[in-house]
Amino acid sequence: MIFSDCKYFDAIDGTWSPKQIIEMNPWRIRKSDCGGKRVTATTATGSVTDSDIDVAELEMNKLGQALLFMLRPEDEALNSQLLRRGYRNLNETTIFTCSTTDLTNVSLPKVTVFNMWEPLAIMDEMWDKGGIGLCRRKVMSRVKVPKTGFFVRLNDKPVGVGFAAIDGPIAMVHALHVSDQHRRKKAATWLVRGAARWAESYGAQQISVACLNANFGAKALFLSLGFLPAVEYHYCMKD
Repeated sequence: MIFSDCKYFDAIDGTWSPKQIIEMNPWRIRKSDCGGKRVTATTATGSVTDSDIDVAELEMNKLGQALLFMLRPEDEALNSQLLRRGYRNLNETTIFTCSTTDLTNVSLPKVTVFNMWEPLAIMDEMWDKGGIGLCRRKVMSRVKVPKTGFFVRLNDKPVGVGFAAIDGPIAMVHALHVSDQHRRKKAATWLVRGAARWAESYGAQQISVACLNANFGAKALFLSLGFLPAVEYHYCMKD
């Protein structure tokens, strides 16, 4: 079962939370001191005029943030308006999803996947090496829904790390990183399956992940595990 598009976008906000969400009709403006585009992009909640865009730009300027919008399938008209104003499209992304039961039907190797919150120091070190710095870890810390960090060990060494949280029926995995020398050795597979097992224990029906369309390796991994594309989005930004 694949849910409606809005469920997945709600799950992004719930599991990778901005510092503040400002509802300003017809906008949802996300405020965050740092942490990436998902926590600072503005989205439309209805039809938009050029003067509405002026208001959104003013508010983002007040917040000291980039002029950045997230565009979903229903935002084609807004995308055209922004392009005419000198914005550019970037970071085409697909949300992939899979039933938790389809990922928990394989037993995990013993002493391979561990989950816990707060993260261990070694997990922070692995995130740092994967470019997932303190700002993004602050995002994890402020998530209010059920959440966990998890890591995988191979040959008695920690080799991969990730974060998962649950919003309603959907668990989302974020901040996956596997060390370069341990890729193609099933570390990422065990991370995802371990996250699904944890999510299922909290009653989540699906496990989902947002993956850049240009990240061919990650897309191949998720498709090989039975994930299906649910919805696409991209960002529109003025330099």
